[in-house]
Amino acid sequence: MSAQLWLLAGIVLLVALVALEGKRQERRYGKSRRRGLMRTGLLELQKQLEPERKIEILLDERDDSESDEAAAPPAPPGPPPDRSERR
Repeated sequence: MSAQLWLLAGIVLLVALVALEGKRQERRYGKSRRRGLMRTGLLELQKQLEPERKIEILLDERDDSESDEAAAPPAPPGPPPDRSERR
């Protein structure tokens, strides 16, 4: 058998196993009443990722403040020394 046929058979087997597991869980736990399970999962994921986003915002603000300080023009040099005082 070619590699493509093996890959196709593996994908079909995986889909069948996932479908059977779904049926098993439906028998064991009952049919889900909530249709938005995926939405619920995404909200939980968003709550988990929210602290990381806050850290990214703080780092961006810190980088912006550092770049503002670096972009400020340098202080002008003091008056040149008098040559007459050296002699």
